[in-house]
Amino acid sequence: MFLNSLQKIFIIITILGTVLFIYLFIDDYNFKNNPLKEETLYKIKQKKLYLEKLSYQKFGIQKRFPVIVSDKLPSRLFGAAVFTNDQRILIYLNKKRFKESVEYSLAHVSFI
Repeated sequence: MFLNSLQKIFIIITILGTVLFIYLFIDDYNFKNNPLKEETLYKIKQKKLYLEKLSYQKFGIQKRFPVIVSDKLPSRLFGAAVFTNDQRILIYLNKKRFKESVEYSLAHVSFI
């Protein structure tokens, strides 16, 4: 009797674990293979405009730098600034970090 109920509990836990694993796998796959949500892209644009305005007010800098959201950066980086051979500055943001927290990424990663 006890072994039967223990076996049922084990089967239920195994099924629930499998369903959760499949859900998380599909969620990761969808995030990796689709662009960021429009809301997130809008927040990035608003933050960029705010920082451009602030840099002009405080320092008189009126240069605009392209912001590129990429999933090619290592997971440990939130973003990177690159100075190219043709004298341009590019700002890269790590798409993988936006899955953790959009608000944290935008609040603590200044990209100007």
